Amino acid sequence: MKTKTKHPFTRNSLLILTASLALLLNSTASIADHDNFENHGIVPPQAKYRGLTYSEWAAEWFKYAFSLPLSHHPFFDTADCSAGQAEDVWFIGGRLGGGKAERDCTVPPDTALFLPLSNAWWDNEGCDGDAIKKLGFSEAKLRSLAQADFMSTILNRHARIIIDGLEVEGMPTNCSTASPASCESPYRVQTPVFDYTSPAFDSVLIPVNGSCYNDPNNNGKPYTATGAVAEGVQVMIEPLRVGKHTIQFGPPDSVTGLPRSRYNITVSKEKHEHEHEHEKRGFH
Repeated sequence: MKTKTKHPFTRNSLLILTASLALLLNSTASIADHDNFENHGIVPPQAKYRGLTYSEWAAEWFKYAFSLPLSHHPFFDTADCSAGQAEDVWFIGGRLGGGKAERDCTVPPDTALFLPLSNAWWDNEGCDGDAIKKLGFSEAKLRSLAQADFMSTILNRHARIIIDGLEVEGMPTNCSTASPASCESPYRVQTPVFDYTSPAFDSVLIPVNGSCYNDPNNNGKPYTATGAVAEGVQVMIEPLRVGKHTIQFGPPDSVTGLPRSRYNITVSKEKHEHEHEHEKRGFH
């Protein structure tokens, strides 16, 4: 059985986008009260949004990330941002393998955006040759591994989130091994234990865990993995007003000093049908 470092797609690459175009600003204004980090336009980390906590939304983000095939996936730039999205909350994020990424997205009105700054997950999935073989780790062990991988993605990266030129406060922008407290954030959460389902073919699990996840059920049906956990820092962005917006996040660009990751968001005036069917999730 191969030894896994879980998971290459969650470390730096999937969530820390890179983009060369930055806002032409000499400085960024704060949209938060420094005492309580109640960022305007961001759902407070202690609050529920549409019935779910931040921890639960973080799990839903991973469920979404695994639900689409590699050849038709927004995080791989093989599909539009609307692919597989529900009506009220869209999941946005980075690209597997890292490198430059800049996306243009048209979003319906009254749609929130769930954005991880950085995260990592672990489960007991793995390949032993052509067969799936479970790792057998306890929940506590999985959580410790997820935490270690999350820390490796955030350490010394000075990661930030800037929305329309306004900085989201409370991010662990100066996380370092010398000061563990610098890595804390009110937006840092652990997920509950969750299951996720991936397509039978062209699954994200293939580059992550191995080729045994190509039709793992041997019947052309989707595969469900059980007992996953994750940890990370993320924000729920309240619905943006109609018009154009920019969301930058991740580590700084070497020239501008602003986050390299960028979404160019256009919020449409009316709800409309996308070229991809919306997935109706039961918690709406």
